[in-house]
Amino acid sequence: MLNPTQVESPDNNAWQTWVKALSAPFIEAGLAPLAIPQQEQFGSLHYFDRLSAPDAVAGRATGELVTVIIPCFSPDEGLLTSVDSIIKQTYRNLEIIIVDDASGPAFQDVIAQAEAMDERVSVLQMEHNGGSYIGRRAALALTKGTYVTTQDADDWSHPQRIEHQVAAFTDEAAATRSDAVRAKDDLTHQWLGYPAIRNNASSLMFRRSF
Repeated sequence: MLNPTQVESPDNNAWQTWVKALSAPFIEAGLAPLAIPQQEQFGSLHYFDRLSAPDAVAGRATGELVTVIIPCFSPDEGLLTSVDSIIKQTYRNLEIIIVDDASGPAFQDVIAQAEAMDERVSVLQMEHNGGSYIGRRAALALTKGTYVTTQDADDWSHPQRIEHQVAAFTDEAAATRSDAVRAKDDLTHQWLGYPAIRNNASSLMFRRSF
C-alpha cells in the first residue's frame, strides 16, 4: 500500500484511495471508517493527530465506569495523542489515570498538558522508576471503575474501542481485549516477520472485582 507521503498532494482521489485502504481492517472489524485531512487542511500536525472516525460520535455511549490506566516514562508529545484518543471515545463514562514512572522534571510539562486535556484525567506520580507493570499495579489500587483497562503512552485507540470491549463482556467473560495494527509514524504497517494486525495485550480490560 502507498504511504501518505506519496499521496500527500492536491490529487484528492489518490489521498482518499489511501485512506480507504487504511480503514479496511477497521471496517472489517465492525468499526467506523477512518478520516485523515490532508496536510494543507491541518498544517504540520502528525498523521496520528489527524486521525479520526467522524461516524463514531464521542460520548454517545455510556454504562458502568471504565478506568483507563496509561503508564509513561520520559514521554514525548505522543502521550498527548494517546490521551486524546481515549478522551474522544464514544464511551463517555471514563476515569483516566496517567502513571508517571518517575520521569523527572524535564517531562512534567507534557504530563501536565495531558492532565489538563480533560476533567476525567488525573496523574499518579511514582517515587521510583519501576516499569509499566508496577505502575499499572499502583494505579489499580486507586481505580473506581467497574472495568479496568490500559493504554500505552504511544498508542492511538479507535474511538469505538472502549465501547466495543465493554459490550463484549458476558456473564462468563472475565476479560476482553482488542486487536492492534502495528504502524510506523507515517501509518504504514510493519511488524517484521509477523502480521501487522495482532492481539493487543496492553488493551486487556477486566472487571475490577475479578
